[in-house]
Amino acid sequence: MDAAAFQERVMSELAAGCGVLNLYIGHKLGYFKAISEAGSRATVEQLSSATNSHPRYIKEWLECCAVHGYLLYEKESQSFVLPPGHAVALLDELDPSFVGSMTCWIPSVSSNDVLKPLLHAFKNGGGVAFQNYGQDAIEAIGKGNRPMFANEYCQEWIPKLPDIKTRLENGGKAIEIGCGVGFSAICLAKGFPSAIVEGLDIDEASIKIAEQNAATENLQERVRFYCSDASTTNLEPGSYDLVTLFECLHDMAAPLEALKLMRSLVKPGVGAVLLADEHVEDDLCDMLPKDPTAALPSFSEDPKNFRGRLNYGFSVLHCLPQSMVFPGSAAIGTVIKPSLVQKLALEAGFTAVNVVHENDFWKFYRLEC
Repeated sequence: MDAAAFQERVMSELAAGCGVLNLYIGHKLGYFKAISEAGSRATVEQLSSATNSHPRYIKEWLECCAVHGYLLYEKESQSFVLPPGHAVALLDELDPSFVGSMTCWIPSVSSNDVLKPLLHAFKNGGGVAFQNYGQDAIEAIGKGNRPMFANEYCQEWIPKLPDIKTRLENGGKAIEIGCGVGFSAICLAKGFPSAIVEGLDIDEASIKIAEQNAATENLQERVRFYCSDASTTNLEPGSYDLVTLFECLHDMAAPLEALKLMRSLVKPGVGAVLLADEHVEDDLCDMLPKDPTAALPSFSEDPKNFRGRLNYGFSVLHCLPQSMVFPGSAAIGTVIKPSLVQKLALEAGFTAVNVVHENDFWKFYRLEC
């Protein structure tokens, strides 16, 4: 790829990044929702009036979304149209295609609260505290993963653990380490009405939202959340049929200690640990672009490369720096390779590590005590 071609690629990515930020504006200010509620079409004046927004900004934003193809433009009526598929992806928080909250990642990782200490950390070590990423990161993680929990957790993942499924059906007890805003625990409780489900997370803001989410679903009697570090919790050993950890082992400064805690919580002889983390390759070479001189492939064209780009991007900007805040951090980063998961689990005292399922973005491991 010569200089001109590389310049074209970078400018294209710049345009795409600006496009995502305009999606973020529409998501946060409710513009896509307002267009949908207006019959999926609106003029500048109509959207400005419906959202009490400045018409000049609305005009520029609508035209920006039109040139990006997020909205369609009808010249005769001067209306901007939200296509049905786009509406689902941007507005339906339980649909598998929902990406509205994922747009929150860009402002989260590019704020001055993140980039200034990140640049300092590159030269001097240390990291960026999770709290610096703000409410946008909490939304991106919580609502971004929610469709997967709602559509796959009880329907696909738990059936891969038939013995645990039976125990949950009969009033079993489960706990999630690193539960975030609680959507996964809530989905498990809804799927198994006799089960008791608990969640543990170090982030106080996330736990408060989790408690609100459980109350909204009227599940506060069966779903309980605790704000605590995994190493200082007072959970009762050997009392859980299922212990889970979803997409956060790689974030932990002390993953080995977390895995040891999880093993101690499992009921001896009958319980299990279900761990899910990034679906990446062990060898960097398997994630490289097949043709570095060509346009970068989409997920459907080359899923290994797409997942590599996505996860290494998150790793540099978020997962690695938020873990390196802690002295002596394991500093794994987002790209947690299957061989490392196995190594850590065996070091923590598990006797076997089996991949029981995988989807487009996660691998699922059953850890045997």
